[in-house]
Amino acid sequence: MKVLFTTQPAAGHFNPLVPFARALVEAGHQVAFATSRPYCATIEAAGFQAIPVGIDWLESAPETSFPEFEGLSVDAQTGYFLNIFYNVGLKAMLPDLVAAGRAFAPDVIVREYWEPAGSLAAEILGVPLATAGISLFYPTDMLRDFGFNQMLDALRIEHGLPPDPGMIRMYGDLYLHILPTGYQPENIPLLPISQPVRPCIFDNIDGAKLPAWTEQLGDVPTVYASLGTVFNSTPGIFEALLEGLRDEPIHLVLTVGRNLDPARFGPQPANVHIEPYIPQSLMFERCDLVITHGGYNTVMAALSMGVPMLFLPVGGDAPFQAGCCAQLGVATSIVPAELTAETLRAQVRQMLAEKGYRERAAAVKQAIAAMPGPEHVVSLLEGLSQKGVA
Repeated sequence: MKVLFTTQPAAGHFNPLVPFARALVEAGHQVAFATSRPYCATIEAAGFQAIPVGIDWLESAPETSFPEFEGLSVDAQTGYFLNIFYNVGLKAMLPDLVAAGRAFAPDVIVREYWEPAGSLAAEILGVPLATAGISLFYPTDMLRDFGFNQMLDALRIEHGLPPDPGMIRMYGDLYLHILPTGYQPENIPLLPISQPVRPCIFDNIDGAKLPAWTEQLGDVPTVYASLGTVFNSTPGIFEALLEGLRDEPIHLVLTVGRNLDPARFGPQPANVHIEPYIPQSLMFERCDLVITHGGYNTVMAALSMGVPMLFLPVGGDAPFQAGCCAQLGVATSIVPAELTAETLRAQVRQMLAEKGYRERAAAVKQAIAAMPGPEHVVSLLEGLSQKGVA
């Protein structure tokens, strides 16, 4: 079986797919990824064939290809990303992806949730489609509010496909719901084609090891903080974290991203450790609390390893992720408008003192471990390939 994955060019989109792609390879299947040319090197470093399609851009550095992005507010950035995903980027990616599909001849196409060209390409090529749900499942009303259904329908008609005003066909024949049981809000039902799958953590392409100083952790609580790879340049947040927490009786670990120099934050006390990057899959087992902007990968890593979270929801669907984790009793939030060194310090103290957060996070960890994993995905995709297009 030949499987073609399609993904936006960012770790938050690609990394959740890697465990499934590796399981497919281990089962003897052929795998390739289609994404923007600048991100192909990352995919190849993970051991997969990469096919360049669409606009040359990176989600972690959008201003390089879209200069107007620089200076946008965080809220405006979210809308801008959606416009790239479902309009500008889609229009550029689709013809390249169809051509790549004809050359690669996949038996199944798997698109990640935020990459829509894969759904149209699958229909054009007559290939079964699976959607990897690396997010909450949102009603298509959200996308229709932006007018993306009209954009998609214009492309569908251009390529001889029937209109899909409800945007239901974009999910294909199988929806992989890669979230813990009970995470999806009850008022947003899943599709009948949904199958639950265990979130699996992949975040260490280059085989990085923990810094030597991590061996000294454990005498006091360890608090880890990150803003991911897209929103890590949001002004003022790292500064508030340092001001609010560096004098607390904790180890504070900040990962600021490979595009930022830790030295920019100046000298810090011995209990503060600032690094460009540390694999969360290695670090979180040593942590008592994770502070996050709310990216999917960090949230799933924390839940999978039983670590409570404090959300500073910035951009994307972070506020929704924060709400879901709060419902599970494993997280609290401070919205950016209320973030100060003082509010941060008080919230961290409260969460470290309240053992219930850790106990509930441990229960979620246990529930995730019991979910079907990558081998189940292989079986589902094999069945989809044999069944063909519905």
